[in-house]
Amino acid sequence: MEFYFNKVSYRDITMTRFVLIFLLLACFWSGSLRAEERHPNIVWISVEDMSPDLGCYGDRFASTPHLDRLASQSLRYTNAFA
Repeated sequence: MEFYFNKVSYRDITMTRFVLIFLLLACFWSGSLRAEERHPNIVWISVEDMSPDLGCYGDRFASTPHLDRLASQSLRYTNAFA
């Protein structure tokens, strides 16, 4: 037996609700998966006319312990020129 509400069957309303709830849950679930992805932290240090005068590039006279520690855990460009 079909019930009608403003010429729309109760079955159609129930199916529409089911589809909407399913889509909302799918959106929330996919958003939680994206939140778990790890994105790299990027720090670009650029100094004008410095040359590679840092301890991490082999300079014996430069005292740059913080930059040396950061460079030891990071990607360094070794073929750069100014």
